[in-house]
Amino acid sequence: MSFHKNTRKEDLINVLMEIGEQATSKETIIELKTKLEKSAAFKDDPDFVINLLNLFVEDRQAKAERQLQETNSQLELEKIKLQQIEREIELQKTLAEGQATRQGSKGDTNNLENLITSVKTLTIQIPTKTENFDLFFQSLERSFRVKYVPENLKAEILINILGERAHNILLYIKDDEIKEYDLVKSLILREFQPTAQECLLNFRKAKRQADETHVQFATRLSAMFKYYLKIRNVVDFKSLVDLMISDKFLDTLEPETASHIKIMQADQWMTPVELGKACDIFFISKNRSLHDSRNPNTFKSKNDDVYNKHCANMGYTNQFQRQFPKHNQSVRADKTVSCYICGGPHFARNCTKKTMNSEKRNTDTGHAVNQIETSISSQNNFLFNELHYVDVIVDNTPLRATLDSGANSVIINSKYVSEGKRIHSQIVLTSCFGEKRSANVSEFTISLKGGEKKKILAAVCRIEAAILLPSKVFEFLKNESEEAGSTNASCKPVCLQNETGGENEAELTGGVTNSGEITDGSNLFLLKRSRRLSLPEKRQVEKQIDEWLEQGIIRESCSDFSSPVVVCKKKDGTMRLCIDYRKLNKKIVKDRYPLPIIEEVLDKEPVLHLFKEGAKLELHTDACKLGLSAVLLQQGEDGRFYPIHYMSKKTSIQEKKLCSYELEVLAVIEGLKIFQNYLLGRKFRIQTDCAAFAKTLDKKELTPKMARWSIFLTDFDYEVVHRPAKQMQHVDALSRHPVMLVTSDELTYKIVNAQESDEYIRTIKKLLQEGKTSELIVSNKILYKISEDQELLVVPEMMQVDVIKRAHSFGHFAATKTELVKRDYYFPNMRKCIENVIKNCVECILVNKKRGKGEGFLNPIPKEDLPLSTYHVDFIGPLPTTNKNYNHIFTVVDAFTKFTWLYPTKSTTAQEAIERLKLQQKTFGKPSRVISDKGGAFRSKEFEDYCTDEQISNVQITTGVPRGNGQVERIHGVLIPVLTKMSIEDPRLSGLSM
Repeated sequence: MSFHKNTRKEDLINVLMEIGEQATSKETIIELKTKLEKSAAFKDDPDFVINLLNLFVEDRQAKAERQLQETNSQLELEKIKLQQIEREIELQKTLAEGQATRQGSKGDTNNLENLITSVKTLTIQIPTKTENFDLFFQSLERSFRVKYVPENLKAEILINILGERAHNILLYIKDDEIKEYDLVKSLILREFQPTAQECLLNFRKAKRQADETHVQFATRLSAMFKYYLKIRNVVDFKSLVDLMISDKFLDTLEPETASHIKIMQADQWMTPVELGKACDIFFISKNRSLHDSRNPNTFKSKNDDVYNKHCANMGYTNQFQRQFPKHNQSVRADKTVSCYICGGPHFARNCTKKTMNSEKRNTDTGHAVNQIETSISSQNNFLFNELHYVDVIVDNTPLRATLDSGANSVIINSKYVSEGKRIHSQIVLTSCFGEKRSANVSEFTISLKGGEKKKILAAVCRIEAAILLPSKVFEFLKNESEEAGSTNASCKPVCLQNETGGENEAELTGGVTNSGEITDGSNLFLLKRSRRLSLPEKRQVEKQIDEWLEQGIIRESCSDFSSPVVVCKKKDGTMRLCIDYRKLNKKIVKDRYPLPIIEEVLDKEPVLHLFKEGAKLELHTDACKLGLSAVLLQQGEDGRFYPIHYMSKKTSIQEKKLCSYELEVLAVIEGLKIFQNYLLGRKFRIQTDCAAFAKTLDKKELTPKMARWSIFLTDFDYEVVHRPAKQMQHVDALSRHPVMLVTSDELTYKIVNAQESDEYIRTIKKLLQEGKTSELIVSNKILYKISEDQELLVVPEMMQVDVIKRAHSFGHFAATKTELVKRDYYFPNMRKCIENVIKNCVECILVNKKRGKGEGFLNPIPKEDLPLSTYHVDFIGPLPTTNKNYNHIFTVVDAFTKFTWLYPTKSTTAQEAIERLKLQQKTFGKPSRVISDKGGAFRSKEFEDYCTDEQISNVQITTGVPRGNGQVERIHGVLIPVLTKMSIEDPRLSGLSM
């Protein structure tokens, strides 16, 4: 039986009671399902029972959605009420200070302190949480408008209100910019505004405060989530879905991959498909397998504070870092154990050379340590210290260029470019602070003085410098054959104190005379932030540094390289200073060995070994639906097996229909037929990844096909060995024949011709030639639209239906799936055109059937000739609770006169309904029939007993068809809008207060 995936216990109970079975809430879902499957109704008509269960599930879900909508309505009402109260407060404050405001508007702004006090009164407090700064500025700017604050005073008032929080802004803002409100605001938001990841983390960690109502907490959560969507620029439902999936995708990544993806994303975010592609490319670049599943919670990174100290152990400016978490001393079983003292396969604590080294240290006065000093080549020394300039000639105009090691392209000030310069394209430049500027791309000739002219593409926009020249471009212009400068590392010996001695010694001994080379690459510096240290650790680090400085082991240094200090604990509890050189080691040039080319190695002998009489033989086989393969191997003198023959065969149409183990046996048979000259009369081993091969041949009863193969195998003396598939890749590759696909894109060719004949597209191409639009481009005479950095082919009107039909024909999916054609094509009103094509699809019309239970005939309810004979009853709610805890309404409608009674109730139980009907009975008598839905109150045993005792016929309408009780639903259709309008001003003043 296939149950609905959202089936709950209450749905199963309702179905069992509907078909006349007994069920209680104490039974489990499995017991209820078993009882339902064993019921007589299910055995007679299982489809009816399944459809009935689905109707109950859909009805429950519909009610849940209605309740959710009602809750949202209540939240909106609360929000409107808060806005009204806020407007009234602002109005009162404005009236109280109206006279002063009007005087200020006339130019009396001399009293700045009074103006600041007034603005503070109308502005919310400075937020303690970073995500609320947006609301703070909205309130502040509204106060500026109310108080008519001049533009030259806004920035000063803002800085005065912020107080100590504006100290960092005042440090690096220029004097002539301190009165620019927009600039000060942008700097404050840049410093305090949280990143998108911080907003998401704050939203996930949000909890209701002790003095906060649930409605206020829900409103705060909504504001936090809307602010997160605003940062992410989410404007539609599809973007919201992609964002939620992308956030979940990022949470599942391990730290290394997640850091790489976050760097790629920067301030933007990728769709799930783009994230998947980026991760696959990252895995390929790292030579990692997709089966490598790493725990994303293994490591957690935190922001580190800088603790300034200078260490000359590397000659760099060093920043001490907080202590690493204690390392887990357990060693993974799959890793090789290596001693760091002698390199042997054992732990260092068990090393025999450890004692020898200790004895040696007792006799030595100290040991030498390599001290690395950096010396930059003189030709590139200007790239690191301060701004440097160089004279260049651009289009025969001498300019002074600023060398910028962080620039990716040449940028020229627009005032040095003639207006008639041809524009190739338009791009957006992003600064290191996130500022974006649009720029035109044009072609220039550039050269150094006396050098050869080169043609380049450069960006043109408004900048302070005349031209920004990347370092790589300068090196190219200076000397094309000259390689980038390198950083040489020289080593000097420095004596450390004797570890076994009790006093510090500073005597120098002979050192190691070797050298290493640090590659500069594209980044000629390495600066890593330090980790935060606790106060005891800081004191220990300062003490150790002072001792090393006195001994001359280290010295203070200013360098372009800095590696962090790591404080580790020894077994005896003392502190030990280490330095994290992992980033630096990546820049060390390693010895390169020229690897041979695979194609050349395969072409050279010996590829196959010659057959030798008497050596052991093995036959390795594999099979799939594409082909069969076998490799004959023979043991060499070194004990290893080498191939002497290969076999690969494509499967026929009949062989492709065989099951997997039959294909494996067939591969063995074909291999034996090919290599029987080598194998007959010799004992050999058959290795296959099919474990069922040996067991199949041991069966007493075999199929005729297997019997023939078993007879053929009796001629050979063999032993079957199972081997995992991951160790059979050398055979597996031979059984996979590449499939050649020859495709022809006739549709694109037709679209090209159709674009040429479309008058509208021809007009657009003319505008593109004049440079009047940037959203469209022409490539190879084809018009494309740029959308989210993708080129979409613009489809002319005469080809739109053909494109949609081609996409729809691959499975005849609905409009949503067919709309995926927008990934490659563009034309206006695509959704509407897709829906029209699908509606007129003949195949879809003939095959698709209406889902759900088939509709039957509606039978009208016969009316009585007397009033008060038939009642239509139902509950409505929940509504806002009154002082007497009423939050539902019990509706009774007379079918004859249409007269209506509304009774407030505290719940929707059967007891409430019975009490109201008894109250009705005291005045108007009992009815002969009650029509209701299949709610829990009307299907209960208590309500059924009441109807039986009073001889009342209880008629229940079909589930999911509310029009069956149409008269009471008609009353509710009028009642709900009335209650909503009455509760806008005050939710407590709902219809229940009547």
